[in-house]
Amino acid sequence: MDRKKNWDWLLEHMPRTVAMLREYRELGEGGHVDECWRHGVLAGLPNWFYAREGVITLGTPFDPLPATSTLGAMEQCELARTGTQLLLAPLGKDLDFIRRRQRISGKVA
Repeated sequence: MDRKKNWDWLLEHMPRTVAMLREYRELGEGGHVDECWRHGVLAGLPNWFYAREGVITLGTPFDPLPATSTLGAMEQCELARTGTQLLLAPLGKDLDFIRRRQRISGKVA
């Protein structure tokens, strides 16, 4: 039995997700994209990959933060904005990748 799944439908039904994945690959992050896809989509593990366009979702949702730790966690994070996303990253984490993506896509905050 062929274990490779046919993902041809993805471009038609989730074009923004496909565009984002292609953009990450063009920025040299293909290995990370593959790792997140393997864990979040193929293996169904949370906290790796989750995308939604309209009513279609792909991957496994991220675990929610406990309500008591949300404010404390946000105080220790840096916010980065892309054209379609708000991203929280721990303070001190290198956000150069996000900034490169913003410059290339012309979506600098």
